[in-house]
Amino acid sequence: MAIYCIWNVNGLDLEDGDRFMICHAFEGESVTLVEYELKATFESSIRDTFGGIEDQLMMLPAIRGLAEADDEEVRIDDGYLVLDAVELVEEVFEPVMENIADLIRDLLKLAGGNCKALFLLGEFESSQYMWKRAREEFELHVGVIRSPPRPELVISRGAVSVVLESYPR
Repeated sequence: MAIYCIWNVNGLDLEDGDRFMICHAFEGESVTLVEYELKATFESSIRDTFGGIEDQLMMLPAIRGLAEADDEEVRIDDGYLVLDAVELVEEVFEPVMENIADLIRDLLKLAGGNCKALFLLGEFESSQYMWKRAREEFELHVGVIRSPPRPELVISRGAVSVVLESYPR
Protein backbone atom coordinates (compact mmCIF):
# COMPACT_ATOMS: atom_id res chain seq x y z
CA MET A 1 0.00 0.00 0.00
CA ALA A 2 2.68 2.47 1.01
CA ILE A 3 4.69 2.06 -2.16
CA TYR A 4 1.62 2.45 -4.36
CA CYS A 5 0.63 5.64 -2.50
CA ILE A 6 4.00 7.36 -2.71
CA TRP A 7 4.55 6.39 -6.35
CA ASN A 8 1.08 7.31 -7.59
CA VAL A 9 -0.01 10.48 -5.81
CA ASN A 10 0.98 13.55 -7.79
CA GLY A 11 2.38 16.59 -6.07
CA LEU A 12 4.27 14.79 -3.31
CA ASP A 13 7.89 15.63 -2.87
CA LEU A 14 8.96 12.94 -0.41
CA GLU A 15 12.66 12.53 0.19
CA ASP A 16 14.87 10.18 2.15
CA GLY A 17 13.92 10.33 5.84
CA ASP A 18 10.47 11.93 5.29
CA ARG A 19 7.64 10.36 7.24
CA PHE A 20 4.07 9.66 6.14
CA MET A 21 1.09 7.71 7.45
CA ILE A 22 -1.39 5.27 5.94
CA CYS A 23 -4.85 5.23 7.56
CA HIS A 24 -6.87 2.31 6.17
CA ALA A 25 -10.31 1.01 7.19
CA PHE A 26 -11.43 -2.41 6.08
CA GLU A 27 -15.15 -3.24 5.81
CA GLY A 28 -16.04 -1.66 9.15
CA GLU A 29 -14.12 -4.35 11.01
CA SER A 30 -10.65 -2.96 11.53
CA VAL A 31 -8.50 0.10 11.17
CA THR A 32 -4.86 0.01 10.20
CA LEU A 33 -2.77 3.05 10.97
CA VAL A 34 0.90 2.79 10.11
CA GLU A 35 3.64 5.37 10.03
CA TYR A 36 6.41 4.97 7.49
CA GLU A 37 9.75 6.63 7.04
CA LEU A 38 10.95 6.81 3.48
CA LYS A 39 14.27 5.08 3.02
CA ALA A 40 16.31 5.68 -0.07
CA THR A 41 16.78 1.99 -0.65
CA PHE A 42 -22.72 0.55 8.39
CA GLU A 43 -24.62 1.31 5.26
CA SER A 44 -21.86 2.24 2.91
CA SER A 45 -23.99 4.71 0.96
CA ILE A 46 -24.48 6.80 4.11
CA ARG A 47 -20.85 6.40 5.18
CA ASP A 48 -19.63 7.56 1.78
CA THR A 49 -21.98 10.50 1.19
CA PHE A 50 -22.47 11.87 4.69
CA GLY A 51 -20.71 15.19 5.13
CA GLY A 52 -21.90 15.95 8.65
CA ILE A 53 -24.60 18.46 7.78
CA GLU A 54 -27.67 17.02 6.04
CA ASP A 55 -30.05 14.37 7.38
CA GLN A 56 -29.71 11.05 5.56
CA LEU A 57 -32.41 8.76 4.21
CA MET A 58 -32.08 4.99 4.40
CA MET A 59 -34.50 2.88 2.38
CA LEU A 60 -36.39 0.40 4.51
CA PRO A 61 -36.70 -3.25 3.42
CA ALA A 62 -39.48 -4.09 0.95
CA ILE A 63 -42.02 -5.27 3.48
CA ARG A 64 -45.72 -4.83 2.79
CA GLY A 65 -46.85 -1.47 4.09
CA LEU A 66 -43.41 0.02 4.69
CA ALA A 67 -43.14 1.60 1.25
CA GLU A 68 -45.88 4.05 2.14
CA ALA A 69 -45.17 4.18 5.86
CA ASP A 70 -45.09 7.48 7.72
CA ASP A 71 -44.34 7.65 11.43
CA GLU A 72 -42.94 10.90 12.79
CA GLU A 73 -42.18 9.34 16.18
CA VAL A 74 -39.65 6.88 14.73
CA ARG A 75 -38.82 9.17 11.78
CA ILE A 76 -40.14 7.14 8.86
CA ASP A 77 -41.12 9.19 5.83
CA ASP A 78 -42.53 7.53 2.68
CA GLY A 79 -40.80 4.24 3.47
CA TYR A 80 -37.45 5.83 4.33
CA LEU A 81 -35.89 5.98 7.77
CA VAL A 82 -34.74 9.56 8.35
CA LEU A 83 -31.39 9.67 10.12
CA ASP A 84 -30.74 12.98 11.85
CA ALA A 85 -27.41 14.54 10.86
CA VAL A 86 -26.60 15.70 14.39
CA GLU A 87 -27.28 12.24 15.82
CA LEU A 88 -25.22 10.60 13.07
CA VAL A 89 -22.28 12.84 13.90
CA GLU A 90 -22.56 12.48 17.68
CA GLU A 91 -23.48 8.79 17.90
CA VAL A 92 -21.89 7.17 14.85
CA PHE A 93 -19.18 9.11 13.05
CA GLU A 94 -17.52 11.21 15.74
CA PRO A 95 -16.82 8.42 18.26
CA VAL A 96 -15.05 6.44 15.54
CA MET A 97 -13.25 9.50 14.19
CA GLU A 98 -12.10 10.56 17.64
CA ASN A 99 -10.56 7.13 18.31
CA ILE A 100 -8.75 7.23 14.99
CA ALA A 101 -7.65 10.85 15.55
CA ASP A 102 -6.19 9.83 18.93
CA LEU A 103 -4.12 7.13 17.21
CA ILE A 104 -2.92 9.55 14.54
CA ARG A 105 -2.02 12.14 17.21
CA ASP A 106 -0.03 9.49 19.12
CA LEU A 107 1.91 8.57 15.99
CA LEU A 108 2.56 12.21 15.19
CA LYS A 109 3.98 12.68 18.71
CA LEU A 110 6.22 9.64 18.28
CA ALA A 111 7.40 11.09 14.97
CA GLY A 112 8.19 14.38 16.66
CA GLY A 113 5.55 16.10 14.53
CA ASN A 114 7.60 15.32 11.44
CA CYS A 115 5.14 13.79 8.95
CA LYS A 116 4.83 14.97 5.35
CA ALA A 117 1.71 13.05 4.27
CA LEU A 118 -1.38 11.27 5.56
CA PHE A 119 -2.98 8.87 3.08
CA LEU A 120 -6.64 7.97 3.57
CA LEU A 121 -7.52 4.53 2.24
CA GLY A 122 -10.31 1.97 2.41
CA GLU A 123 -13.53 3.15 3.93
CA PHE A 124 -11.88 6.40 5.03
CA GLU A 125 -11.06 7.33 1.47
CA SER A 126 -14.70 7.15 0.46
CA SER A 127 -16.14 8.97 3.48
CA GLN A 128 -16.80 12.70 3.03
CA TYR A 129 -17.02 13.09 6.81
CA MET A 130 -13.63 11.45 7.36
CA TRP A 131 -12.04 13.75 4.77
CA LYS A 132 -13.61 16.81 6.39
CA ARG A 133 -12.49 15.83 9.90
CA ALA A 134 -9.01 14.76 8.79
CA ARG A 135 -8.49 18.16 7.16
CA GLU A 136 -9.81 20.03 10.20
CA GLU A 137 -7.71 18.03 12.61
CA PHE A 138 -4.45 17.37 10.77
CA GLU A 139 -4.01 19.73 7.83
CA LEU A 140 -1.66 21.95 9.84
CA HIS A 141 0.33 18.96 11.18
CA VAL A 142 1.07 17.01 7.99
CA GLY A 143 2.15 18.24 4.59
CA VAL A 144 -0.72 16.80 2.59
CA ILE A 145 -3.77 14.60 3.10
CA ARG A 146 -4.47 12.52 0.02
CA SER A 147 -5.62 9.27 -1.51
CA PRO A 148 -3.88 7.70 -4.48
CA PRO A 149 -5.69 7.18 -7.77
CA ARG A 150 -7.67 3.93 -7.80
CA PRO A 151 -7.29 3.42 -4.03
CA GLU A 152 -9.12 0.09 -4.19
CA LEU A 153 -6.05 -1.31 -5.97
CA VAL A 154 -3.32 -0.14 -3.58
CA ILE A 155 -2.44 -3.59 -2.25
CA SER A 156 -2.27 -5.40 -5.57
CA ARG A 157 -0.58 -2.57 -7.48
CA GLY A 158 1.88 -1.96 -4.65
CA ALA A 159 2.85 -5.64 -4.64
CA VAL A 160 3.29 -5.68 -8.42
CA SER A 161 5.37 -2.48 -8.24
CA VAL A 162 7.73 -4.04 -5.69
CA VAL A 163 8.17 -7.16 -7.78
CA LEU A 164 8.80 -5.19 -10.97
CA GLU A 165 11.33 -2.93 -9.26
CA SER A 166 13.25 -5.92 -7.89
CA TYR A 167 13.99 -7.37 -11.34
CA PRO A 168 17.23 -6.25 -12.99
CA ARG A 169 16.74 -4.14 -16.10
